[in-house]
Amino acid sequence: MLEAITAGIPMIGYPQWTDQPTNAKLISDVFHLGIRLNHGIHGFVATEEVERGIHQIFVGPNSQQFRKIASQLKRAARGAVTHGGSSDRNIQSFVDEILGDKVT
Repeated sequence: MLEAITAGIPMIGYPQWTDQPTNAKLISDVFHLGIRLNHGIHGFVATEEVERGIHQIFVGPNSQQFRKIASQLKRAARGAVTHGGSSDRNIQSFVDEILGDKVT
């Protein structure tokens, strides 16, 4: 999921187990960055459902919104890892704390 966010790509979720259902929910219901495929009989996804998902992402009524949100999240993620960004500051704070040089 992080790789797609940092690349600015809308997603199609097809969760199977462990963290995947949570990630699919985040993709579709929280970040509105894509869709979640519906499981068919015996947990398999029908070809038509995959086609529907691809159509929704590329040309469906929300496709522009998916791309816009993906682009916004890409910029935010890249900003977080630049010098002085939130991830940069957090990792530096962690290292300082481990080394005993707590940052205030």
